[in-house]
Amino acid sequence: FVFANAGLLSNVAAVSSGAPVFHPGAVRASVGGGFSVVAAGAIRLEATYAVPVLSAPQDQHKSFQLGVGMTLN
Repeated sequence: FVFANAGLLSNVAAVSSGAPVFHPGAVRASVGGGFSVVAAGAIRLEATYAVPVLSAPQDQHKSFQLGVGMTLN
């Protein structure tokens, strides 16, 4: 699978003080791909690789991730 992801985090204390919630410099975005396999019934194993498209110098980058998930139908 492939994906594109964008979002932002905001400081709750800043929001409650009336500071602007959104500013364009706060947006982070990445694109990537990965694969997912069913391990046993509803359990799946995933591996993803992402490349940051929009980031700030203080951001930490973790391009490769392994994960375990559960699909509930």
